[in-house]
Amino acid sequence: MMRPKHLGQGSTEPPKEEGKSRLYSMHFCPFAQRARIICNVKKIPHDIVNIDLKNKPDWYFKIHPKGLVPALDLEGQILVESLDIAEFLNEKYPDPPLYPADPEKKAKDKELIEKFSKLTAAWSVALHSKDDKSSRERYITDALLKMETELVKRGTTFYG
Repeated sequence: MMRPKHLGQGSTEPPKEEGKSRLYSMHFCPFAQRARIICNVKKIPHDIVNIDLKNKPDWYFKIHPKGLVPALDLEGQILVESLDIAEFLNEKYPDPPLYPADPEKKAKDKELIEKFSKLTAAWSVALHSKDDKSSRERYITDALLKMETELVKRGTTFYG
């Protein structure tokens, strides 16, 4: 079950549902969204607790000392960082696979994911930057065009 409210200072951690993993998230965080998508693709029973990243609850630092999202509590094991969560879940739950079996294609997918992760971070910086708006727009547009070119070559709007 997803809790739409983002929990912040003064909140208490919701009780865990038996037999379910728990994903600590933030509704608009692209890295947390990645972890949510993977949990859904892998059909991992889980609930979602959204964290207010500007007003983090004290109890959350016991789960993730840096207070970042995503964090996945999988049978008491805490996993952090969306790509690490993806790798772990892909090994623990191999079906459906997140990557192609061909090592060369898998390497290209991982390279594309890494580039997209940098683009996501750059997007956030550009949105909040005081630099000239046209240079920010050009940077983002150039990065998106490179991504689009690769996806067109693959004949897909997605990675795989």
